Amino acid sequence: MDSTRALSEALTLVRDAVAVLRSEDLHGVDSGSLLTDVVAMRRLADQVEGEWLRRVGEVHARGAAQVVGAGSTKAFLRGTCLISPSESSRAVDTASALRTTCTQTADAVAAGVIGIGQAQVIAKVITGLPSALPEDVRVAGEATLVAHAAALNPAELAWAGRYFACHVDPHGVARDDAEQRARSGITFASTLYGAGIARGDLDPESLAVICAA
Repeated sequence: MDSTRALSEALTLVRDAVAVLRSEDLHGVDSGSLLTDVVAMRRLADQVEGEWLRRVGEVHARGAAQVVGAGSTKAFLRGTCLISPSESSRAVDTASALRTTCTQTADAVAAGVIGIGQAQVIAKVITGLPSALPEDVRVAGEATLVAHAAALNPAELAWAGRYFACHVDPHGVARDDAEQRARSGITFASTLYGAGIARGDLDPESLAVICAA
């Protein structure tokens, strides 16, 4: 069977199922069933988005967006799916990670064990680890975060991820020079009345300069 045809049939089945749900009179559904539906449908939505990300990852790996004239996969998503620049960037970054370095996370999303929000957090943590860290540390760390993701929301999981990253490389010594430079930097944002907020990571020399100012 032609792969395009198979995809069309699969999407038709999904759309038909949504139409059936849409036709249901919710006034006749008891509250307990509605609560169960809310949780189950959230998981299904995450599974569908996980499958969408799997395809985005394949599109990005092939450079398929450029073939049809888009400047990049992110530009293609912005123009066709009408999502914001930040959303398209996050989608491509997450999709690429799930396709390569975070396959345990991809499997958990596909199985409905964790949500897309948790998957995005795990992908960011794992891809942000120093390249010099042993592969078994990465794999074990991802497995631990996936296990925690089944019980933590994305914000809570992000704290766990930061703890893990600091634990495996507390002083950043595992990062090579290029990674250190990429992480070093500071951004400023203005607030009311001329005040401002500074955020970022600094190398020891830059920190010493600021502290001495």
